[in-house]
Amino acid sequence: MAVHVFCGPTIGGEEVREVIPSAHIHDPIKHGDLIRLDLSHSDQVVIIDGLYHNHPTIRHKELLAAIERGVMVVGASSMGALRAAELYPFGMIGIGQIFEMFRDGIIEADDEVAVVHTYEGEWRVLSDALVNIRHTLALATSQEICTPEEAESLLQIAIALPYARRSWRAITRQTPEGDLQAAAARIQTLREQEPHRCNLKRLDALTALQQVSKPADRVTKDQPNTPARTWPQGWQTAYLFQWRQDHTGTVIGERFISRALQFDYERLYAPDFPARWRSYVLDVIAQQQRSGPESEPEATALDYARRQRISAAGDLSGRQRAAWLTEQELSSLVPDDAMLHIMVRSARFAVDLTSDEATRRLLPEDRSKEVLRCLELNDAVAKTSYSKHIDHLKPHLLRDHLAQIWALPQEADEATITAAARDRGFTSASSAAEAARPFFLNWYNARRLAAKESA
Repeated sequence: MAVHVFCGPTIGGEEVREVIPSAHIHDPIKHGDLIRLDLSHSDQVVIIDGLYHNHPTIRHKELLAAIERGVMVVGASSMGALRAAELYPFGMIGIGQIFEMFRDGIIEADDEVAVVHTYEGEWRVLSDALVNIRHTLALATSQEICTPEEAESLLQIAIALPYARRSWRAITRQTPEGDLQAAAARIQTLREQEPHRCNLKRLDALTALQQVSKPADRVTKDQPNTPARTWPQGWQTAYLFQWRQDHTGTVIGERFISRALQFDYERLYAPDFPARWRSYVLDVIAQQQRSGPESEPEATALDYARRQRISAAGDLSGRQRAAWLTEQELSSLVPDDAMLHIMVRSARFAVDLTSDEATRRLLPEDRSKEVLRCLELNDAVAKTSYSKHIDHLKPHLLRDHLAQIWALPQEADEATITAAARDRGFTSASSAAEAARPFFLNWYNARRLAAKESA
């Protein structure tokens, strides 16, 4: 069992290890981090801090995927409290006053916990979180350092400030002279004398860590307000499958090669990929539709189309058939073959490459070395001139590239290239061309060298 703690501005790694000596310390969580960890069912995750604004935030489905695998996911203090308040009905455990305020609707805005901070290791906080200001004002009121009316006035000043400019100094500057400014000065003294007591985010983080240091069943029992986990139907969406491709893969040296890039390389350049894709798609359709004895996938798919009153012969208009078939196919394919072509090309289900079966059939070989060679060449060429960066490659070059590698006629029209792209699981010729962008220079360079050698 491993305990993974995502923290930074709220509490540092050294403080975390004082409570949980064996904890694996990570920077504030962001999109993809949980997928990259490849967590096991006995692991525990504690989310305190998270990145946003300049980074994609941790997605709800990433957290649900970890919980579904049996991982205990705990949130507190900052991003963790926010996500726990949103996902506690589905099994995420929230700890601390900030979580409870979000859960109960006392506070709602994301900027309640937002702060500006430095990056990479130090994580020095440069602004004050609104929840900490609320907490400090409540302490000051309870100790009669200020009146409830003065606390409310100061809170409204804080709320009006953008989170990046929110600090006690900024609040004081905006406070009118007189009794309210005097109250603000007294509260500043409280903050200086008792900084830890005024920092609710840190207090909640310590509470969460102390809870997690107990046996896992104790943590669960200490959460009486967490409802039983219920899952919405179809929660594993195409986005989740794509994120898994984007954030899992192979590391070579210091470079991460995602499965998404490897899969694009495979379906662009493997000559037998269209046959494998067709077989995979028809098998998936057959598995979804079978209700009786097993039959061939093609027969099952065609039977499904007939039950939906769709056939290439009679139930689709000429315009509809032309959207999926080339002119040659329209004139040469028999109705059943035409229908199978249309079903394969129109398939839009997501591929889960964490499935051994899908990987065996669609990505049977590790393509990381081929992809790395392409990326390294792209970097080397871009260093000679930014105008040679792959972002500057013209779309028509990439489309011509597709026609060549797929052995299409020299003057292949858009419909022909689109049909070939769909036979490889792309939605269009444009999406296939964009997928080829990182690999074009390597192909072009190899072709140029081969021409020199044969000359």
